Amino acid sequence: MAAVITPRTGQINITNTRFYHYPTGSIAFVTCSFCDNLLLYTNKGSDVFLKNLTFFGVDGSYLFMVGMKRDVIYDLDGSLSASFDGYTTRKSATIVSNFAHIGANNVDTCVQAANSALWDNAFMCNQTVTIRRVFFTNLLDKYVFNTQFMKAVEIGSIDEVVPEDLDEASYTAVQSLQGGM
Repeated sequence: MAAVITPRTGQINITNTRFYHYPTGSIAFVTCSFCDNLLLYTNKGSDVFLKNLTFFGVDGSYLFMVGMKRDVIYDLDGSLSASFDGYTTRKSATIVSNFAHIGANNVDTCVQAANSALWDNAFMCNQTVTIRRVFFTNLLDKYVFNTQFMKAVEIGSIDEVVPEDLDEASYTAVQSLQGGM
């Protein structure tokens, strides 16, 4: 049982929503509908914008990310992330999959939940960190990244150049399945 299942791509806004009595084994949010079906594969993900959520009697999981876990959840008022770590005065947060480069580069601002099993081992970053999905399109050769690992690393500005010999602990390898990421 899931309260909300987000689309495979695009944006979804969820506002003024109450969740009542979700027992053990249920899930409040499942991201990326049908992303476990290879016939419906997509290179994209969804951006989920949330605010003014209230939870009553939730004993199940809060989050399960399907497929490649590319979705970004923007908690616009802290109402979801308060359940993540009990911190109730946060103004906003971003919740993403547990990618190594996010945790390694944001130790003080991106944390895991006290009970990571209830959050699909996700990271929650506070309002000082901006996370965006990146999508490559119109490649000259659409198979240039096929089955290749890409390095994703945080940069400080658009002009920053990332060294080729970057320490392995500083990036997340993401394997492309169908000609691009």
